[in-house]
Amino acid sequence: MIENLTIHTADVAAPTTVKGTSGANERTYSVVKAGLVCKVDDADPQWGILYAQKQARLTHQVFTTDFTPVQVGYRLLWQGKILRVLGVKDLAGMGQIHRIDCQELEGEGS
Repeated sequence: MIENLTIHTADVAAPTTVKGTSGANERTYSVVKAGLVCKVDDADPQWGILYAQKQARLTHQVFTTDFTPVQVGYRLLWQGKILRVLGVKDLAGMGQIHRIDCQELEGEGS
């Protein structure tokens, strides 16, 4: 079963704030982990309903055993798509498999 979670790779990007040319703070993203081994699925409809109740749109769920600390607000770069992290769950609470709930940011392809 765990082998099924190692069919994709994604880059993990963390937000950083930098001074723009106008002097205003701008948010950028820097890759903190290249090649996170994972499996990316379309979101489970039941989870989509729960996120919709929180005014968020869940589009993908990412499962990984190669866990780099990922936080809400990070981005995953996968197959030319940008996935914004909405939530992270340690499945079974044992630190072996994590589910990362994401929203695809359309129009912001990498």
